Amino acid sequence: MWRLSGIFRNVTLWSAPVVHVRDFRVTTDLDAVYHNATLRVAAKVRNYSDQPVAARTFAVSLFDPSGKAMPSVRAQITVPTLAAGEEREVSVEVPVANPAKWTAETPTLYTAVLSLADGAKAPELLPHRVGFRTIEIKGRLFCTNGVPIKLKGANRHENEPETGHCVPEARMIRDIELLKRSNCNHVRTCHYSDDPRWYELCDQYGLYLVAEANVECHGYMGVLDREPRYEKAIVDRNIANVENFKNSPSIIIWSMGNECGGGSNMRSAEKRVRSLDPTLPRRASVGIRCEAVRSHRFYKNDLAA
Repeated sequence: MWRLSGIFRNVTLWSAPVVHVRDFRVTTDLDAVYHNATLRVAAKVRNYSDQPVAARTFAVSLFDPSGKAMPSVRAQITVPTLAAGEEREVSVEVPVANPAKWTAETPTLYTAVLSLADGAKAPELLPHRVGFRTIEIKGRLFCTNGVPIKLKGANRHENEPETGHCVPEARMIRDIELLKRSNCNHVRTCHYSDDPRWYELCDQYGLYLVAEANVECHGYMGVLDREPRYEKAIVDRNIANVENFKNSPSIIIWSMGNECGGGSNMRSAEKRVRSLDPTLPRRASVGIRCEAVRSHRFYKNDLAA
């Protein structure tokens, strides 16, 4: 990994409405036979003004992979009056009959459109691509939508010969093509969170991801992972990793860091990660890459078992 300084990703200045869907989480639960699904959307609506605002209508609509609206898949709820600076969480859920399932081999994506409307005024619209899938561990088998899979993958650093750590989208796509031609279905974003566009492309083209937080103890494994002064930084970086990419269907494992050990700080981070994303199975939801035996294996962390 090259050591370079500078800003390598987009810096964007944008303006949101005064009453804004600040954040949202999309989950897709399949039934016991992996046939029908329930689409759930939880949203945080915030009033950024210094005045109370009237009630709004929050709605979610679904569009199929071809872009055609699915009239039967729509739900809405009223967001009550918000005081100045107040934020309120609302949620809706709607059944989806036999959606096409997302896997690395069949990366079918739908589009959920979230809207926040105030009467006749133009609503705020937020589109998000959705993959219907369930990750489970059955006995010793890692399963996607009830089907056992084997993970064959590689580590990935953001490096380019001509542009350094700034990797163009065309090169990301080329990396995905090379990985899939090599029969890989799995990538680890070592040792940090990647460019957000990478996750979107893995959703689109189909790669299972181990999403790693920007945490590295390296030669201080066994020291920094239990030093109280580092706890907040380690926990915060793991929270940021999950919050940024929680809606990506390609992520099947959260990694809390590289060469960190399993001390008290990592236990604190694990507790927060599990609370933020309870959808992934216990033994696959969190991981730590361990160098104790100087190998390149990925060891799952099950400290809370």
